Parts: sequence; structure tokens; C-alpha cells
Amino acid sequence: MIAAEHISEFGEFNGEKVHCISLKNKVDTVLRVLTWGATWHALELNDKNGTRRDVIVGPKNFKGYQQQTKKQAYFFGNTIGRYAGRIAERKEIRNGNLASLEFENGVHLHGGLNGLHNKIWEIVELNSGEEPSVILGFESANLEEGYPGNLSIKVNFSLSAQNRVSISYTATSDSDTVLNLTNHAYFNLGDNSVEHHACQITAKKILETDEKLIPTGNFILTAGTAYDFYKSKELSQIKQLGGLDTCFVLDQVSSQLKLFSKASGIKLEIETNQPAAVIFAPKHIAFASEPKNHLWSEIEYPAICFETQNFPDAPNHPNFPSSILKKGETYRHETSFNFNLIQK
Repeated sequence: MIAAEHISEFGEFNGEKVHCISLKNKVDTVLRVLTWGATWHALELNDKNGTRRDVIVGPKNFKGYQQQTKKQAYFFGNTIGRYAGRIAERKEIRNGNLASLEFENGVHLHGGLNGLHNKIWEIVELNSGEEPSVILGFESANLEEGYPGNLSIKVNFSLSAQNRVSISYTATSDSDTVLNLTNHAYFNLGDNSVEHHACQITAKKILETDEKLIPTGNFILTAGTAYDFYKSKELSQIKQLGGLDTCFVLDQVSSQLKLFSKASGIKLEIETNQPAAVIFAPKHIAFASEPKNHLWSEIEYPAICFETQNFPDAPNHPNFPSSILKKGETYRHETSFNFNLIQK
């Protein structure tokens, strides 16, 4: 078990203490996770020059998280659910088992205003050793935020000796429901804008969306477009698009997503069992409070987020992978984030 000194108070939310759990491996990399929102707060590691970096973009303290939620939610590092992404308000939804969902301007986003990102999770288990880990749990009541079924969720954050961060979700429900979980961490591996990072996305198509970013049910081929990252290239081409907020349909190969900063030598490779990744790279992030690195609030394209998940709005599209979790079945979502150093 991990000693008490690896758990520290980080703030208070609705009268409950928020804790930060710190996991450290043998090469002094530190993964920090908050009990509020099962949030990936930090990953501190050495770059190719031995400089210490925190590659997770977000607020410096819990006050910053709270102020951000009230001003403009960016869901920094949060666990998102019960349904990550958007669900459109359509007649089929209103007449089906999602009749109680709340919609704003016809859209239900990221599980609602008080989704899993805005809850205190329980520390279920803490482990040390070669791969320190923490398991957090949450019991979501029937019809919470409009979703049917009493849902029992666990998430395991682990850190390997080789700087692999693994996030694994499992969940069961006592009645049929829909479920689509993800983590919303933002990354910046270098000194400046992520537009100078190299990126590879093994996806030949993206979801077509309307003006509300709701999928139409159609797909767009990426080849020859500004969305084509099938071969590694600089992210600078996203300036043509004004940023990214796009669902890429992933090929089922190893390391579907890659990100590299020549300045730091840090390379991130992401592998998931999910069919898609919503990739979000905003032109600006309007921090409500002090970020951990002041540059993030001053530069364009300060971060990129890889939301590995099922397709947004899948309950409305029978041609999309099913998001239904049946009573008695177990939902499993596994994503690994592998951090390596490239010296050249």
C-alpha cells in the first residue's frame, strides 16, 4: 500500500475534502490524480536535457478548477461521463430510455452539468511497487443527470517504470443504459505552442458534424485534407481550421496517436481499445485562474486533448458502434499513454 504521505489535501468541494494522490516510479516520474472528477492533474518527468516538465496543461490549484467550471468549462484532466461528447435532442431519445436527459440548445454535453467530472470519487485501492497505481470509484444513482440505471464505476490509474500511464475504466449497471467514458487531459510536451509538435493520427476518416458539432451520421475521408495526419507532420496545419474539435475514426493498430516535441525530446504514443478519439486543440485557452505554466494562457494553440472514446451521439445513429451497456455486462475502456525520450 502507498503511505499516507502520498495523499495530500488539495481543496474542498461541497463540504468534502479533495485529495491529490501522487504516484512515483523508479525514474522519478510523478503522476498526480485528484479525487474530484477522477482528474489527471499532472505528469512530471525529465526531458532530454534533464529539465523537469509537467506536460499536463491545467490550473495550478483547486480554486482554479472551480473558477474554470463556472467561467468556461475546459474539463481539464477530468473523467467524463456518463456520456463523453455530444448527444442530440431527437424524438427517438425523448421517447426512449434517455427521456430524462437535460439538453441545452438541443445538445447534451459530457454527461451534463454535474456529470462524473464534478463529483468526489472514493479512493478504493492504493498500490506501490514497480507500477504504482490508484483505483477510484463512484456510484452513480439511477436517473442521475437523466441516465437510467444504478451505475458502479471504477477507474485505475497506473504508472509503469517505463513511463507508461494506463487509464482503465470498468462499470456495471443494474439496468440497460448507455455509457461512454473518457479522460480529458490536455498535453503540451515542449516550450511553446503545440502547433510546433509533430503529430500522427492513424485515422482515414472523421465524423461529419453540423454547426453544433453533432454528427450527421456521415463520414469524411481525411486524405488530402487539413485533417490528414496519417503520416506524422507538424500540427501547424490546424491553423487553417482555427483549431480542432474533431472525432477521428481510429484504425485498430498499435499506437494510434502520437505526439512529439523536438524541443523537449518527449514523445507520447497513445493506444486504446476505443473506436475513436475526439481531438480538441483550441486556438486559445481562457484560464479563469493561474495555470501551472503562465505561457499556456499567452500563446496560440497551447494544448491538445485526445479523448479516446466511442462516437459522439451514438444513441441516435444505429450505424455507429453501440454505446449500450446491458444489465449484468461489464464496460471496459483501456487507454495507455507511453512517454519516451528521443535524444536527437
